[in-house]
Amino acid sequence: MTHPDTEGGQETDPAPSASAAQGRYPSPLAAWLGLALLCILMLTAGLNQQIIYLVVEPLKESLSLSDTQIGALGGFALTLVSALAILPLGWLVDRVNRLRLLAACIAIWSASTVGFALAQSFEGLFGFAMGIAVGEAVLGPIMYSLIADMFPRDKWVRANLIMYIAGRLGGFASLAFAGTLIGFAGSGHSVLPPLIAQLDPWRIALILSTLTAPVLIILTLMIRLRSGATVKAQIGGTSQGLFIYFRANVRALVGVFLGFGIVFAANGGAAAWFPAALQRGFGAKPTEIGVTMGIIGGCAAAFGVAAAALLERWLRRKVGDLTPMVMAQFATAGTILATPVMLLAPDLTAIYTLYAAKTFLLTVCLSLSPAVLQMLAPSHLRGRVIAVGGLIAIIFSSMAPLTVGMLSDTAFHGPKGLMTSIVVVSTGASLIGLLFMMFGASSLPSTFQAAAAADREGVPT
Repeated sequence: MTHPDTEGGQETDPAPSASAAQGRYPSPLAAWLGLALLCILMLTAGLNQQIIYLVVEPLKESLSLSDTQIGALGGFALTLVSALAILPLGWLVDRVNRLRLLAACIAIWSASTVGFALAQSFEGLFGFAMGIAVGEAVLGPIMYSLIADMFPRDKWVRANLIMYIAGRLGGFASLAFAGTLIGFAGSGHSVLPPLIAQLDPWRIALILSTLTAPVLIILTLMIRLRSGATVKAQIGGTSQGLFIYFRANVRALVGVFLGFGIVFAANGGAAAWFPAALQRGFGAKPTEIGVTMGIIGGCAAAFGVAAAALLERWLRRKVGDLTPMVMAQFATAGTILATPVMLLAPDLTAIYTLYAAKTFLLTVCLSLSPAVLQMLAPSHLRGRVIAVGGLIAIIFSSMAPLTVGMLSDTAFHGPKGLMTSIVVVSTGASLIGLLFMMFGASSLPSTFQAAAAADREGVPT
């Protein structure tokens, strides 16, 4: 029996098994078309949430919601529920037809988006937001599983790199498209059916974002996979071995999991409020915010990925395997210094400039976290260790929007009260995350060495 593992997001075996050796992969054209569809699904799945974040102000006014309630929608309904759904959906990915599961989840998040758009109460919004979260939670566990059966082993790295870039830049692209869609919803009533045209623009935009769902479902079911690809994965290692590993490396794991997890939550979770803060503090329009942030953020992220790759190659000769952690610490320190300056920004141009700088630094930091996680654990435990790290990051991310909303309601008021709340949460939590990184860094070399030794010795099959 062989032990599936996760390395760089891809499912591999320590040695080629009989089942891996059998079966013919789809043609290169079919495989790349399938990958393109997966990238489109990632963009489409994020579109509804980007619209929700952009229309916080009109949504709040329409249903008379408080900032705490808005924070609960973003933090608990959309984020925490996604974290809770990841593990059972990951279990299903290994045990049912993956293409049918993905198609069903597209239907779930699309139907829930329409329900959210038509909801008339906070309770209705919360329930349908949970449906969106459950439907979209499958993307993480299923994408790299499908890639492993779409491409032969020597193409996995290239396919995974494309998927990573698409995921990073796709979020900003969907933000820009969300702004465009909101603008059309507000001005395109003459070309819309009367039943839809009478709705609020934010409701129209959400409904329009689901129109491609039937086509995507059909195309998903047509994805070609390796012939004879198995549905059920065999899980390597034992629970006892995982427990022993965690106990032996607790300091390094705490430093990495909490360090990266809190930094991710502090900036990603708090940023959900950023469009609303620009509307309140500077009178910006949702369409303008979405398009501008999408373009600026995408460019900054692209430069961040390029800079991370170049700096990692240069620094590795000096600090070795600790390079990703060292770079992440410096990048996090940069965000801690840059974030409070946003309170001094006199206009939108200054705000967008700082946003670009912060996005660049965060990309340098967070794009290196997978490398740290990969080196942290031996191959037979790596998949579950990475899953735990992702789960912790999502849990913390669920707390950030709610915390910002509560601070805005109770502590900071006025046009820049929401921006102040964002800065306080982002800066404070980033500092805590940096301290955890520093705490775990001293134990990382021995943990890296032990993991590498375990891989060299091999794991009994």
